Amino acid sequence: MFNFRTRILSIGAIILCGCAQQLAPVLSLDIPAREMITKHVVQKGETLYSIAWRYDLNVTTLAKNNRLSRSTTIYPGQILDIEGEMKAVSQQEVKLVQTELPDGHLLAEELSISSGRGNNSKKLLGLQKVKKESTKVEGALSTKNDRAVTGSSLTSAEYYWRWPVKGTIEAEFNVKNLKKGITIKTIARASVRATAPGRVVYAGDGLRGYGQLIIVKHSEVLLSAYAQNEKILVQEGQAIDNMEIISKLGSSGILYFEIRKDGLPVDPLKYIN
Repeated sequence: MFNFRTRILSIGAIILCGCAQQLAPVLSLDIPAREMITKHVVQKGETLYSIAWRYDLNVTTLAKNNRLSRSTTIYPGQILDIEGEMKAVSQQEVKLVQTELPDGHLLAEELSISSGRGNNSKKLLGLQKVKKESTKVEGALSTKNDRAVTGSSLTSAEYYWRWPVKGTIEAEFNVKNLKKGITIKTIARASVRATAPGRVVYAGDGLRGYGQLIIVKHSEVLLSAYAQNEKILVQEGQAIDNMEIISKLGSSGILYFEIRKDGLPVDPLKYIN
């Protein structure tokens, strides 16, 4: 009798083990914490500038690594050598780096880590000042905690940097928390203006998380970007003046704005006058 019960228990254990194996996940959603990116396959609509932007690289460095000039036309399927590392994240981690926007929109910023490089750009001439307990005024921006962002005399090259839109800062720059730019809330369908004169080096929707994006080159080391547009009004290669209208926002009235120096994100509030 004892042996009979033992056999029944053994058979039951085997059946349970078989069921457990069948219920085990077939695929794992885990992605290695860091992945070295060495190659990039060019997609339709991409430019050297948009690819450099994606990986936090200086476009000059990217071009030299591939024996190209910055004005060289690249083609879909072309393979480029990439200098730098990009951290891969799991689906759960992606949710943590998304910024929730009005009307249920999400702005997902790619998590990327660039290799260290020397900084040969001109030294900044000043800092953006923040005054407490100030009210919103015409031509200025205020953050959610009612701090008014006022302009200083900071310049870069021979021009002043201006606000692309008037509104309030919804999210400030914090590169440690993957906030590579600032999120500005303005009126619905507002006109977006170039913060400084330059040339359009990218206009399209090929960069994940940016929506309709415009990248403007202002100097050999300084670029600005305007994301989440509804309508782009400029073309790649077009020269633009200071405060020229370059796009229109959608009903959310949200503009995501970045400035890059030598390929790396910097705080826009240190540049804007």
